[in-house]
Amino acid sequence: LCAVLDAGVKHIVLGIGGSATTDGGAGILEALGARVGADGVDLSGLDPRLAETDLLIACDVTNPLLGERGAAATYGPQKGASPSQVRELDARLARFADALEAAVGRSVRETPGAGAAGGTAFGLLAICERFARVELRPGVDLVMAETGLELKLAGSNLVLTGEGRIDVQTAYGKTALGVARLATGSGVACIAVGAGGDRRTCRARRHRRPGGRESPVGRGGDAGRRRPARALRRAHRAPRLARSAARMNALAPARKSKATAAKRPAKRKRAKPDPIRLWKRRLERYRPGLAAYVRDGLASIYGRPTWHRRLDPTSELILTILTQNSADVNAEKAYEALCKAYPGDGAPEQHDLGVGWGGVGLQPTVTPDWMRVEFAPTEELIDVIRPGGLAPQKAPRLQASLRKIRERSGDYSLEFLGDMPAIEARAWLTGIDGVGKKTASIVLLFSFGMPLMPVDRHVERVAKRIGLIPAKASPDDAHEHFLALLEPDQMYEAHVNLIQHGRRICHAQRPEHDRCPVAARCRFVDPKAP
Repeated sequence: LCAVLDAGVKHIVLGIGGSATTDGGAGILEALGARVGADGVDLSGLDPRLAETDLLIACDVTNPLLGERGAAATYGPQKGASPSQVRELDARLARFADALEAAVGRSVRETPGAGAAGGTAFGLLAICERFARVELRPGVDLVMAETGLELKLAGSNLVLTGEGRIDVQTAYGKTALGVARLATGSGVACIAVGAGGDRRTCRARRHRRPGGRESPVGRGGDAGRRRPARALRRAHRAPRLARSAARMNALAPARKSKATAAKRPAKRKRAKPDPIRLWKRRLERYRPGLAAYVRDGLASIYGRPTWHRRLDPTSELILTILTQNSADVNAEKAYEALCKAYPGDGAPEQHDLGVGWGGVGLQPTVTPDWMRVEFAPTEELIDVIRPGGLAPQKAPRLQASLRKIRERSGDYSLEFLGDMPAIEARAWLTGIDGVGKKTASIVLLFSFGMPLMPVDRHVERVAKRIGLIPAKASPDDAHEHFLALLEPDQMYEAHVNLIQHGRRICHAQRPEHDRCPVAARCRFVDPKAP
């Protein structure tokens, strides 16, 4: 990885497997700049180039990191580990997982495929926020797509596949299983060849062709020889079945015609429960008053901030795009460079970005001439905003955003959003390429005071540790959870105080529990906290 980063590669496909290691990805993290020690995991030294890199992990298995299907238990015996050594390896992986998940503020050990290559996938998935994008895909799917296997099956009668040993591992996404699934889905018989097998696995994972017939995967070569006899027995039974059906029809009462038969009322489909509402009811039942307790606890340290507009909405949008995957202080530098390179006609203005901002503050600047920014050569704009990081990705986003605003309003003003309902305004902003719920919510909250809750990594980490939102909630779902939990006039205070708490006390690494005002009800401190 370091070698290809040095070569300037931005899109990497990493094939993992056969590593002969069980280190949970500690080695690859250290190579990328992390520090792994007895006192925990320090990610502050990770290579900054990861933020501009897309990583596609090709993985053939779905094992989690730990437990009876984990990396040590599944692959350790293959490499000669005894039962006692497997238990020791699993325990060490658990300790490392605790340290790394504490550093990143979320759990990924149960992610399918996390146990691949001795847990290498776990280490990379844990730091996925440090990359521009990380995706875990089955390696067999990549190879089948590249070789055009599905097209070749159209003219085939039999598929042969195999691996060194057909056992429990095969059932967790190995190549033989992927080929067998594609073959049987296309109606082609498939035989897997291996140098040893587990009969229980073969019986449990036997695949069926369309129509219910079993494919001979794991049955040996005599599967086809039993079919003629079975077909013959069916042929002898057919006349008897026909006579029985005729007698039953004669004895059965005459059926009413469709016209006279009473119509049965159509069954009402049961509505699928709303997971956001279910989670809110669960908190109200088992952890009553939690949201109010957290707000009051944070207010005891950070106070109750009052809303004020810090920038006009267009400037707010541009500044927020510049902060994506970048530190606020670097976004400030890029925004100030933008103001100097394309100055508008107004006088310099002093902007107070407030306590929720993580930078040092903007210098008095003139609002940029947005028309010059939109129509500037893209390469020129990239050079201007380069101090903010990820400039090749952000420059086209800035120009696309300004273009959509101009096409909607005839100028570069977003003030029209203030006349829309909050959710409708957010939907309009997220229609811009590169603008998600977080960016849109920041613009609408800080420019118009709309009741929306931006969820960044600090807010998400603190909320999940406390248990305000589900541990596995996606970033988009996290926004909806907060809308259900909080009253409209509580959004601004909650966002500002949660983000401050994440920066000052509830750090990703080594949070200061003794200083935390909500530690008594935090599930990260006590998994059974009320």
